[in-house]
Amino acid sequence: MISGTALITGADGFVGPYLSTQLRLDGWVVKGIDITDDKRRGCSVIDRCDIRDEEMLVSIIERDEPDRIFHLASLSHIPRSWESPKLVCDINLMGLINLMESLRNAHSKSCALIVGSAMEYGASLRDGTPVSEDAPLRPENPFATSKAAQDLIASQYCQEHGINVVRVRPFMHTGPWQQDMFLVPYLCRQVARIRMGLVRELVAPPEEC
Repeated sequence: MISGTALITGADGFVGPYLSTQLRLDGWVVKGIDITDDKRRGCSVIDRCDIRDEEMLVSIIERDEPDRIFHLASLSHIPRSWESPKLVCDINLMGLINLMESLRNAHSKSCALIVGSAMEYGASLRDGTPVSEDAPLRPENPFATSKAAQDLIASQYCQEHGINVVRVRPFMHTGPWQQDMFLVPYLCRQVARIRMGLVRELVAPPEEC
């Protein structure tokens, strides 16, 4: 069994605690960073750190010397990305650059998993044929564009500076603890309210879902 020290960015978000639990079961020492430190779901040790703070990222990476980094920190709500395109690029793209620079400046040999999104394919998904990893990236909203740029920047750091990165573009995932500003948890909450007798019919989701 492979084990070592893992660092999760965005550790107290939707996916982070699930990943943290599985890694610990597999024998890893798990560290995390997040912009908050409420640890509401009992996640592993979390340093309060904004992904945009490169100096603090360097100090954490130098201190913890992680063998693996799982980069989950992201602004992922599409309507919000239209409302605040500068913010989504600052967090998603500049946050990724800060992470890459931190690994380079710390001379880290860590392998970093960069979690993108299938929405990077954008218009390519509407061509009527299954997409492969070689399909053109044709993003259609600021969130997807920031993820496509993140994807390309990570590749460049790998080629130019030898940073060990793995890039993935997962499709939609959902589950308990996901905020109901996203469509699936919103609909699940509505169904639960009907079953509990709190409302009589399904309420259409707001446009921002």
